[in-house]
Amino acid sequence: MKVEIKESLKVGERAFKAPVLVYENMEEINKAAGSVEKPVERLNGFLHAHGSAGDLRDLIAGIVEEVSKIKPNVKDTGKKNAKGEAITEQEKEAVYVTRVITAQPDLFDKVQALLDQRARGYTYKDEKGADVVVAPLAVDISVRVAAPKGPKSLAAKWKEVATNFLAGKINPKSNKPYSLANLNKEFKKYSVAEFAPTGEPNTPANIEALGWLCKAYSDAKDNFGSL
Repeated sequence: MKVEIKESLKVGERAFKAPVLVYENMEEINKAAGSVEKPVERLNGFLHAHGSAGDLRDLIAGIVEEVSKIKPNVKDTGKKNAKGEAITEQEKEAVYVTRVITAQPDLFDKVQALLDQRARGYTYKDEKGADVVVAPLAVDISVRVAAPKGPKSLAAKWKEVATNFLAGKINPKSNKPYSLANLNKEFKKYSVAEFAPTGEPNTPANIEALGWLCKAYSDAKDNFGSL
């Protein structure tokens, strides 16, 4: 095994660091696991939790909304953005799906049937009549963050979070500007890709890109906690 320095328990701008023994190669991992299959199983579980699991939750929630015609609840957080507009928050996928299916349990099998079909990949037509091909749900070791599959709109709360960092707004908890460098350090802990703005930081394109990474980070933290 070899030593790597790992961060934990961030306090303000600093984090505690400690040397941790980690495996050096696959031969060492297979020997410790006692088989070749077990490490692959664990790796697939990790890649799913940090990638395709978020896409799976989005897909389930989308199908539930489609068949039930019930939208997720949106609540006012009591906060406002720089323009004085109310900041809203949409209920988590798990809360939304549980609420709807509990009220209409007969929908479960219908949602499951559509999920089984669409998780394998599917094609649909957009508003202009063009075919849109959605790839199957899959783990992917070649990327740090699974790209969103299919046309999705980024929730307003993630745009708000991204704007806070890109515009250097003041964090009310620390009375210091939101730090993109510190955010990238947090991303790294959950294998989320580092973000570097293109051109002027606070542009719609940069806000959208960073917003998706913030969502991926949140999903990874939720999934990690459930392992």
